[in-house]
Amino acid sequence: MQQNPLYNDLTGRENLTFFARIYMRDKEDIKKRVNLCSSMVQLDNDLDKKVEMYSGGMKRRLSLAISFLQNPNILILDEPTVGIDPKLRQTIWKDLTKAKAEDKCIIVTTHVLDEATRCDKLVLMNQGKILATGTPDEVKKQYHTDTIEGVFLNMEG
Repeated sequence: MQQNPLYNDLTGRENLTFFARIYMRDKEDIKKRVNLCSSMVQLDNDLDKKVEMYSGGMKRRLSLAISFLQNPNILILDEPTVGIDPKLRQTIWKDLTKAKAEDKCIIVTTHVLDEATRCDKLVLMNQGKILATGTPDEVKKQYHTDTIEGVFLNMEG
């Protein structure tokens, strides 16, 4: 079972501030980043609640906000939108697209195949073995299908 890096006895704001202080010293910069990152995952109204009161999806969103705090050049996200509603999923992908436009490298693992089509390059794996690589269009063309799901089905057949 995956664990999140959250402190349940702290509020969402306190968690974000704690992690921001690892990277930043200026209190105003910390406050701005906490507000920006919590807004990105739509937790603004819940920041002053203790994390132990958060739902699983809210904890997932808070973990994602923490990953954005440092504004890293390389961001590795494992199933970033699992347990998140479709509208917020769309918002998160817009933010990831903005980060990409700022020349950030974003590596995403996902089982949500429609999300895979949003990536520039894919590496499709099964049990640790690379089965296909390329752009989504290249991979679909290689397996003679219109969808990434079809690629997986063709690999099995």
